[in-house]
Amino acid sequence: MNNTIQLEQCWSCGEEVVFSNSTCPNCKAAESDRPPPRLLPLPPAVQRAREFRRQSVWALIGLTIVTATIYWPFWLRRQSRILNAHLPNQPIPRWFFPVLLALSILSIGWAVPEVLTDDDPAVMVIGKVLGRADLIFTIVWVFMIRNRLNVFLGASKRDKIWFKGLWTFLFGMFYVQHKLNRLQRQEYYAASMRSPGAGI
Repeated sequence: MNNTIQLEQCWSCGEEVVFSNSTCPNCKAAESDRPPPRLLPLPPAVQRAREFRRQSVWALIGLTIVTATIYWPFWLRRQSRILNAHLPNQPIPRWFFPVLLALSILSIGWAVPEVLTDDDPAVMVIGKVLGRADLIFTIVWVFMIRNRLNVFLGASKRDKIWFKGLWTFLFGMFYVQHKLNRLQRQEYYAASMRSPGAGI
């Protein structure tokens, strides 16, 4: 046997009451007279973030492992194309893609001559140079995307949408994709409605 009663907050007077026949006993407002919810436009930053494709970070990690990081130039090119379309005065060079793709393939494929030459010192040095060049070029490209995202979204350092430099350096594109995914979720929209003018 249920010995409890359910209280509901009246949409009209705000009192917690037991509705009788769908009518508030306090102010007599009927549930059928409840006004429809207001439809507010999404904040500009959320609208802009939705131009980027949502992708599971776990899927991004999986593709990184399966392709031995060769997927990275394709991910970076996709984000760059969107940003270049909206920020023509701050374009990310198109030649970044073939250069990074070549570096990625060479740094991975260089393991073959290292094995065939029985770890010859000169071959090993070239392999290390290729690997470091690949890593540095990737970090530079990710930061260029991060900087332009902050401009495109109209973010400031006090906003939730600000892409932080430290996390970008530590986690690279995984952090950027995670941040873009979060930006497109409902709680960011709700947070901006609670704190208008303070960003999201």
